[in-house]
Amino acid sequence: MKRPWVIGCLAVFVLVVGTGGVLAYNYVGRPALAAMNAARAIARIPQIESRVRNRTAFVPPEDGVMTADQVERYVRAATSLRVELEGRGAALAARFEGLRTRGETSSVRDLAFAYSEVARLIVAAKERQVGALNSEGFSLGEYAWVRTQTLAAAGLTAYQVDLQRLRDGGDALLEARVDVPPENVELVRGLEVQFEELLPLAAFGL
Repeated sequence: MKRPWVIGCLAVFVLVVGTGGVLAYNYVGRPALAAMNAARAIARIPQIESRVRNRTAFVPPEDGVMTADQVERYVRAATSLRVELEGRGAALAARFEGLRTRGETSSVRDLAFAYSEVARLIVAAKERQVGALNSEGFSLGEYAWVRTQTLAAAGLTAYQVDLQRLRDGGDALLEARVDVPPENVELVRGLEVQFEELLPLAAFGL
């Protein structure tokens, strides 16, 4: 499967935000502020996530098999979040597509401001995600595990920006590699298209 174009956007987002705006400052001046604001926005995420009510430490089952209830709860939580963000997400997608088609002609200035918008969207999405997780009784750990297992079972390659590594200046673009039990494949059969729509959310831990 080809890597979706959003992965290219993620890679540049990691570069612009992860350097704290240094690249933007060196080349375009004012956009440095946008990149630095994006980094500050990302730093708010742990505080937002602390509002998730279920603090139970999640221990994945040894066989890696999900339950139908976990899949259904994930679908409800992630889909409600996608619907809430649909308007803003569509506008950002259009801007990203413009950057992608222009390729190397996209300036650091364009990228700095574009990914500053992404950072604001992530923070807004995290605020809403807390409500979705609380509604479905998810802890952060269980939700993350079910998300990864579900997408893998649907045959989708999930990439994610590790926000903690991003704040620490490390390699933040990760590919989720998991063994997929056949039971999980059966659980998600027929829902592959729906899960593909959730990939952009999953890329940012949503």
